[in-house]
Amino acid sequence: MGIEEIDYRIADISGEHYYFKEAELAVARTLRKVKPNFDIWHPAECAGEMGAVSGIAMLALAGAACTKGYSPGRRALLHWSNDAGERAAAIVGAA
Repeated sequence: MGIEEIDYRIADISGEHYYFKEAELAVARTLRKVKPNFDIWHPAECAGEMGAVSGIAMLALAGAACTKGYSPGRRALLHWSNDAGERAAAIVGAA
């Protein structure tokens, strides 16, 4: 599966421009086809910095969005980062 098949993204970015740039750079390096819309959701905009809870919050958001029908598609890319340089990502999808 390529990133072209992902419908939207959810990230733990909390307003620092560095992390927004990093998220966009990662997509630019891996995206092979033009996508007219590739939304990025960042729950910290509403809830603030969540720390370790961000993983659970992002999974819950993706699940609720699919269940309630307001997600832009069935597949989401979730990605996390921290100040120490560690990164993680997961692709989740609705059945």
